[in-house]
Amino acid sequence: MFTLAVAAGLAALAAVAAGLAALAARAAALAALAAVTAGLTALAALAAALAALAAIVAGLAALAAVAAGLAALAALAAALDALAALAAVAAGLAALAALAALAAALAALTAVAAGLAALAAVRAAPPTPRKPTLTGPTTSRCATLRRRTPT
Repeated sequence: MFTLAVAAGLAALAAVAAGLAALAARAAALAALAAVTAGLTALAALAAALAALAAIVAGLAALAAVAAGLAALAALAAALDALAALAAVAAGLAALAALAALAAALAALTAVAAGLAALAAVRAAPPTPRKPTLTGPTTSRCATLRRRTPT
């Protein structure tokens, strides 16, 4: 009986050993699952980091668009400066045209003054003696003779 008891005890020990082996296998499986879970957590953190990088890239793209807009505004400002310079040139040309018109008016006034001076010189000159004509009423010779003849 002793042998049977020992055999039964050994069988019970073998069953306990098998149960412990099964528990060890389960513990190993749980450890593997914990490792997988840790890996998935790391992947989730990596995905969050990638999402943050995508947001940064989107922000940089928006900044590039703003920079392009500012460059366009700078080009527009340069064009407006060029237009202002052209307006200044046009104003200068208009002033030159006004000066040319003033010079023409002064030349016309000078011509008028010269004409008036010529007229004044003609009026101031002594009258030229005229030849007596036969047709004039008071300057004809006959009229002069008639006036001198006693009646």
